[in-house]
Amino acid sequence: MQSVSAGGTLTWNPDLERGDQLTIDVTEVDGARPALEVEDSLGSMIADIGPSSNIRRTLTIDTDGRYYVQLENEALMTSGQWDIVLTLEREYEEEVCD
Repeated sequence: MQSVSAGGTLTWNPDLERGDQLTIDVTEVDGARPALEVEDSLGSMIADIGPSSNIRRTLTIDTDGRYYVQLENEALMTSGQWDIVLTLEREYEEEVCD
């Protein structure tokens, strides 16, 4: 578990493909509630959720590329600990040759 100080952030930059489903599940464990922002590979904000003790969002990816997932502790003086689960679902096609 990692503690995030007041004003601090945690960031992931996954490379995603069109059709992927990314589920972000964050629960406050101790301290400040997190806020979530997700930008797509074109720099457009596709999720912006204010501070909450429980965040669960599933995103269906429209564009291939690098995405920016950021959790921020918006508290002024309180550190926070969060339970974070990122789940990626990707469909694969299998070609069978006879």
